[in-house]
Amino acid sequence: MMAGGSPIEFVFSTKDAALRYTVEVAGPELSEHARVDAACDLLGRLGHTVPASELVREWRSLQAGFSLKWGAWLGVRYGPTGESVKIYVEAPRGMTSSTVPEAARPPLPGSRLHMIGYEPALGRKELYFSRVLTDRRELETLLQLVEGSAQRQALLAAFTDICGMPVDSLLRWITLGYSIASQGEIESLALALFVRTKAVVGGAPALRRKLLQWQFQSGSWMGPYRDLVGPIPDQDLPDHGILTLGPGTGSDLDLRVGIGAVTLAARVANILAKPMACSVPVLAQRN
Repeated sequence: MMAGGSPIEFVFSTKDAALRYTVEVAGPELSEHARVDAACDLLGRLGHTVPASELVREWRSLQAGFSLKWGAWLGVRYGPTGESVKIYVEAPRGMTSSTVPEAARPPLPGSRLHMIGYEPALGRKELYFSRVLTDRRELETLLQLVEGSAQRQALLAAFTDICGMPVDSLLRWITLGYSIASQGEIESLALALFVRTKAVVGGAPALRRKLLQWQFQSGSWMGPYRDLVGPIPDQDLPDHGILTLGPGTGSDLDLRVGIGAVTLAARVANILAKPMACSVPVLAQRN
């Protein structure tokens, strides 16, 4: 079960209005260790490319002998070009440097591998890590994975602007998550940063204003986030889960959040049951 007790989490992006969601691959009666196979079986039944058998064996081996919390999830994106999928495989807590596969070793020493994402249709793998940073130098080391000083500066400036505090203060407040992607033998230096939205100064209302501003600037103002989350009063806004900041199209950046479907549905139902005063920020409405 995902954060908030929901089997489905909707993911909202500032770059487009595509429908994105992450789902459980089976009911609660299925063992977490059986969920990698369940995810692959579900992909096949839905008509999508299934990961190679040797890769599935590698994931089973990674999880064997460890306690798991969720095992595997399935991420779905549906847009104008059709449907694409990604499997998320849990990396169990308790693995040591000797039990983590060499191909999944972190670029920043001391980081913990949380999960592996894999898009079967593209053969694209993404590794998700977390690290408690002790000073700015470690963040700068991580940012060296981004090609070009202008892109590094833009990523760091956007991250601190969204969170609402200087980078040195931010590093004392958060555990930073990050991901590195690769496709085949080619590593992509498109670094993405992750942080729990509790690190945002001003909480969910401030983050909503930032999301709507970014959506407007990117031309995707009319979308599901505005329609579903925009009318909710500040005090009733649901937890926005994990904030993701990563590459968008071209040199642009993409800001994403995930909201549990159960919590979101309850908030929307509450709004529909009352006379509604839209809470979409006034500045965004004027724009």
